[in-house]
Amino acid sequence: MTQGLVQIYTGDGKGKTTAALGLAVRALGRGWPVRIIQFLKGVRAGEHAAFERLGVSISFVPSDVPPWKARREDLVASCAKQLAQAREALAQMDRGLVVLDEIIGALNKEYVTRSDVEALLAARPESVELVMTGRDAPDWLIDRAGLVTRMTLVRHPFSQGVPAREGMEF
Repeated sequence: MTQGLVQIYTGDGKGKTTAALGLAVRALGRGWPVRIIQFLKGVRAGEHAAFERLGVSISFVPSDVPPWKARREDLVASCAKQLAQAREALAQMDRGLVVLDEIIGALNKEYVTRSDVEALLAARPESVELVMTGRDAPDWLIDRAGLVTRMTLVRHPFSQGVPAREGMEF
């Protein structure tokens, strides 16, 4: 690949992370270097074990407290660690795929700033595909992307009282 793109998976529907990680599997299958960095996700999930089997660890900041119950300063600190990982990944790659899962959620909650995200976009080597996920991507970010997919919620088992299921939602 000579020209990488910025891809965004956004919207209120399920599947943003799943789409990004599916793309990572495809890239790995073609021998690409892949880095996956998760923001606002502090629980080890099924994808962590699967990617470790493929030789790729997913960077996340473990937490005993879900993001909606965590202190703001803890979330800002966690996101700062992940931003540093993202900067490092982009600086080390001359080609490949970097997935920044839920960075848009961190941006919308102001745990990372617009200038943080713009700096990552500016640091992206031309031959690196950069994927960002999260609800409600702002227009300025959508305008910078080469591919944008909006997941739309039609029906979800949560609304029927079905809790998150191991192997499906985590």
